[in-house]
Order: sequence, then structure tokens, then C-alpha cells
Amino acid sequence: MVFKKSDLLELNTNLKKYKECYIVKFEKKYALEYIKIYLDEQYLWCNQQNLLIKIKKGEEFELIKSIPIYSEEVLYIELKSEFYTQELQISMEGNTKCKLNAIRVFSRKYPGLVVASRGDGIGARLLPLLNALVLSKYTDFKFGYTWWDCESLFSFIEKVDDNKIASLHTGKEEQIFSKDFIKQYSYTKTLPMDRGYFNKIALEQLKKLPFDKDWGWFVSYTLTHQGIFKDVKSIGHHYKKVWNEIGFTKRIKGIIKDASRLSKALGEFIIIHIRSGDIVFHPNIQTQQNMYWNKAMPIEIAIELIESNQDKIIVLCSDDFNVVKSLKNFYKNIKIYCIEDFNTTLQSTERNFFEISFMSNAKTIYSGDSSFAKVASYIGLGDEPSFYWKIFDYEKLYEIMARRIHKFKAHLFQKTYSAYYTFQVAKLAYKKDYLDYLYLAFSLHPNVLYIIQLFINYYECSRFNEAEQFIKEIELDERFFENYFKSLYFKESYTKILELTKKFPNNKDFIILRDRILKQTSGNIPPKPLGASSRIKSHLSYKLGQALILNSKSLWGYIRMPYVLSYIKDKHKQEQKEYQEKIKKNPSLKLPTLESYRDYKDALKIKNTLSYQLGEAFIKAKKQNFFKFPIPYLKANNVNYSGGGGILWFYFVESKRIVREWRGRSKK
Repeated sequence: MVFKKSDLLELNTNLKKYKECYIVKFEKKYALEYIKIYLDEQYLWCNQQNLLIKIKKGEEFELIKSIPIYSEEVLYIELKSEFYTQELQISMEGNTKCKLNAIRVFSRKYPGLVVASRGDGIGARLLPLLNALVLSKYTDFKFGYTWWDCESLFSFIEKVDDNKIASLHTGKEEQIFSKDFIKQYSYTKTLPMDRGYFNKIALEQLKKLPFDKDWGWFVSYTLTHQGIFKDVKSIGHHYKKVWNEIGFTKRIKGIIKDASRLSKALGEFIIIHIRSGDIVFHPNIQTQQNMYWNKAMPIEIAIELIESNQDKIIVLCSDDFNVVKSLKNFYKNIKIYCIEDFNTTLQSTERNFFEISFMSNAKTIYSGDSSFAKVASYIGLGDEPSFYWKIFDYEKLYEIMARRIHKFKAHLFQKTYSAYYTFQVAKLAYKKDYLDYLYLAFSLHPNVLYIIQLFINYYECSRFNEAEQFIKEIELDERFFENYFKSLYFKESYTKILELTKKFPNNKDFIILRDRILKQTSGNIPPKPLGASSRIKSHLSYKLGQALILNSKSLWGYIRMPYVLSYIKDKHKQEQKEYQEKIKKNPSLKLPTLESYRDYKDALKIKNTLSYQLGEAFIKAKKQNFFKFPIPYLKANNVNYSGGGGILWFYFVESKRIVREWRGRSKK
């Protein structure tokens, strides 16, 4: 059972025997979570029997559980709050006699649990933990967490050549949280690790059954992208409060307190958080840079931020210790500190808590899309960090990188990441030289991601001579394919390769790749995904059209129609804004083109539906002047209008024409 004893309420029961059954009555209706039945051993049989549990529905009892028993004197039955009743009936199958010595029935004290249960780095764990605590404030759900000891599973990199790296340390649960906190809120022994992703959902819907799990919800490190809250700032005041409510050990509390004292003594300062770590240095994650390139911060961007804030006290934080020391030594005329200047003894997990606490007192935190920086910013500023990719657009990011790239001495892997980062922003800024930077990354430190991306991009850009020259530089040997099939980019890229094989059927390199892909997947290449229909139904035209039809069926509908349409438009605008922000942070999340879906042709029919056409006409009319009625005039065989007035024209003329034509088509 997931729930702790302290999570459950034992109900007062009135147990009475009637003929061959028992009736259990409660004071009122409850959602039943758990039943414990004590049977009289004199009535246990050598042959298996079934115990029947029924709930009262109206005037009848409905069977909900049939429990096989053999020689058990005590039965433990989980109902998981699926059944809501004030009365139970318990009997044996076939009217066999039974005797109950006692029965204990339990209901939840809370509707459910909101649980943080990630198993990756410290920032990615603490952020869901904070989110679960905040959600518990807005709902009646109980906060919970798990803290898995995964350090033995992590492949640590603590030194690359002469570069010292802060590795992925998360610590053991008992080293971080107090015994009382663990006892009350830890579900490590009963729940698995989970990333906590779920579909976009409103806060009120989150409270209603069915939950994602029968006990409640796993929580991820974002509540805004999942639609629960508008933005971090709107709930930011809760984060510092819940951070102080977490039951850390005395040791961790002392570290947090010391870091806070030292940071406040510094006065007003800013943080530049140069995330590198596994994204830059770990061989397994280097081949996933296409997914995480905006999470780290290139040295060139850090330098731009330093020079833009020369009049301020700057504290540099990074998991690449060498780079922050080099930057501090280079800018001797600027008041720059490294976080290590304030912490000379703490290591691993303790260092993480020191750094988060110190960072949280900064006036501004500049960072990439790092969970570590987000934790510090949430608990200190009550808002997102100042993401550098929001401060600078793609055009500016490209200009900074092109101007500064490789002018600062750094490790080879840092230079490689900078080149790959420049490729990404150059492509998004529509720069012609974007592939030159991808080739630069490949030439510095070849890996399978760069090779396949170069191969595909050369052909997509019709740069065939360069593609042929490039393919001569690499060997499509067993080692290459082994790395390729292991990489996450394999799933994203093999469909493109198969498409290019059809486009260039005589290219031997594509044929080699295609044959190996087909062999690896046993020829079972999945079909194009479905989803075009739902994409088109998410268009504003379709949503507005549906609302127009639904609200035109009554007087009350007409009265509230302007408010409904305005709400739909504003909500759609907000969703589009969130989507653009999401793909700006991680372009790999960009939705594919409609043409790439299997149901594309069928989905196009939705554009001919009454809902879509009404909505589309309404949007066009809305762009006209609302208050003036149009003055129609005849021109040839068409009726045109001038002087604006689109909305009135739409309601009285255009909408009727669309409905009339749609009905005519429907009869055919």
C-alpha cells in the first residue's frame, strides 16, 4: 500500500450480523481506501472460499470485491478510494457460514498525494520537490517525495585532463532530510522513480478524479508548461516559504545558514551560472547536445554578460572549476568572485546546498535552462532566472558567438560545445554559414551526433560535393553504428535518412545507412505519427467556430458569447506564447509539419467543417471596425463592402451565408 498509516483515517463502524452476512455502517458516506478483516479461525475451511464485499447503492448492494481465502485469519483489502458508500455487506460465496471477529475500515485524510520522485541531478530533484510543496498549498493533497540513492548508477566525471568538474552528486536521503521529515513525507519505499510529466491540465481538473495514479500525481520540475499556473512569478511568494519548511538535517541547515550569511555580507551582487558539466564533458551526453544545448551556457555568452555588468559585483558559479578561475584571473579590473572563494572545504552534495543558498541571495541570476539555477532563483527571487536566451534573441546570440568564439582559452570540449551552440543559433537566425560551425564542432571532437547532422544537413541544403567530401573523412564501420544506435538522436534521424535514401537512390552512403537501420530495427520502421486532426482542431478558427455554434442555441448563449470568445482567444494566445518560449529553450520540441502526419489528408477535411469556416470568417471580420456596419455595393457579380464593420456584417450576413452553403454541401 502506498499510503502511510498517518495518511489514513480509521472510521467508526457499526457491525451487525444479518442471517448469513454482516452489515457495516458508517456515520456518513466515505471513499474507502483500505479494509482489515479479522476472521474467526473456527470458520476457516480446508477448501478455498471467496469472501464477498458489496457496497450499498440505492436500495441494493453491488459486488465490488471477491476475495479468495484459505486459512488467513486476517485479510488486508485495498479499495483505493474507488468506492464511495455509507454501508458495506460482507458474506461468503454460496451462503457459507462465516464469522467476523472484527473489521477495521480506513479512508484517506487527503484526496491524494502530490509526489516529487525524480532520480537525476540535485536541481532536477529539488525543483519538483518545491513544486509538490507549492501544489499542496493550492489543493488538499498531501505533499510527498522519494529520494533514490542513484550515485552508484551515475557515471561520474570529476576530472577531464586538467579540468576539475563538479560531478552529479545527490547524497543519501538520511544525509539530507531529518528523521521526522522522512517519516512523515518520504515514499521512497513504496513508490518508484518517475519524471512526473503529464498532459496540460488546469489546477481545478488536477483535483478531480481520475488522477494520473490511483493515489494522486507525480510532479515534474515545471508547473507552468503543464498549464497549472500561468507563470512562476504568480506563485513565486510560496517558494521561499516552502523551502524554509523542508526538514533538512542540522548539517544541511547549518550549511544553508552559513552560505546565506556570507552572501549577505557581500552586499548587492549578481550571479552568472555557467552550466557545463555532463552536457559539455560526458561522452554519453555529448551526443545529446541537440536536446540540451540551451541548458548550458557557452563561455562566450558568460564573457558578454561579464562585460555588460562591469559596474556590479559578480559571482561566477559553474561545474567547470577551471573556467571560472580563468575568467576571474582574466578580468582583474572587475570585481569578480568565484563561488569557491566563499567555500573552501565543502564537497559533493554539501557543496550543492551551499551554492544554491548563496545564489538565492543574488539580485539577478543569469543562466541557461538549468534546474539548479531555477531552484536558487525560485527560493530567492520568487521568479525564473534571467535566461540569457531571453535577454538576447537568436540574431544577437549569433552575433556574440561569431564575434567571440574561441578567443578565450578553454578546454577542447568547451570549444566544441561553443561551436555546436553557434551552429544551433546560426540556423535559427537563418545564417548561411551555420553548417560551418557544425563542421567546426566535428573537426574539434567528432561524435556521432555531429556526423549524422552534417550528413543530413549537407544534403538538405543541396551541398552535395561537400557531403561526398565529408563522408570520405569518416568510416561507416561497426564502431560508428554501435554509437549511432545507442544515441538518442537515432530515433529522430533515421526517418530523415530513409527519406533522403528515396530522394537520392543511387547514393551508396545512404544505402549503407538505410540497410543498417533496417537491420537494426528488423525492418519495423514505425509509420508516420497520427495527430494532424488534433493539431487542426487546436487552431483558433476551429475553437472559435465551435463556441459560436454552441452559444447560438439559446438567448443566454448569445448574451455570454462575447465573453466566451474573448476567453478562448486570450487562452489560445497564452498557449502560443508558452509554446514559443518552450521551443526557444529547446528547438527539438518544435512540432513537426502537418504534412508529416499520417492523417494529414483526412485532417484537411476539418477545414471544411462548419466550425472551422465560421471561426475563420469571424477572425477575418474581427480585424475590421467593430462598430460600423459595412456599406455593401455591387461590383460585377460579387458583393463587397467598405468602411469596416466586420463583426456586425459577420453576424447578420456572412455567418448565414456560410451555414447555408455548408447545409447545401451536406445534402449532396
